[in-house]
This record gives sequence, structure tokens and C-alpha cells, in this order.
Amino acid sequence: MWDIDHILPQALGDTNAPENLQILGRPCHRSKTTESDIPHIAKNKRLKARHLGARAPSTRPIPCSRQSPWKRKMNGSVVKRI
Repeated sequence: MWDIDHILPQALGDTNAPENLQILGRPCHRSKTTESDIPHIAKNKRLKARHLGARAPSTRPIPCSRQSPWKRKMNGSVVKRI
């Protein structure tokens, strides 16, 4: 079996132009995709997120904030969120 492969993956910004396509056997296509394309795409997404300032949520939220499992009511009592 033969597969059509993108030399530079579309996820990295390239097109379906014939100059960017190549024919590979299925085993070679799978190995290229798993060993080269997927890691490069994942790294590109991580770098883009870092550039945009994305951060992981805090592991210790402020007490009684929306991220906290506790809620402070108007009368001052503290209850567990449902």
C-alpha cells in the first residue's frame, strides 16, 4: 500500500500544494508520522501557548475563590461547594 504524505505537515503551516506531497509506503509513512511529525507539531503547540502566555492553573487556589472547593456565604459561613 502507498500513502500520500505531506513533506511539511499542514499543522505546521504548509498547504496541499503538489510540491509539498510525497508518496511513501505505509510502514515508512507511519514511522515518519510518529517519529517526526507528531513531536514537531506538539512542540510547536507548546511554544505557541508559551508565547501567548498560557499558564497551568494554580495548584493552591485562593481560599473561597471560584477555583477553591470552599464557598463563603454572605452571612460569613464557609461551606463546601456542590
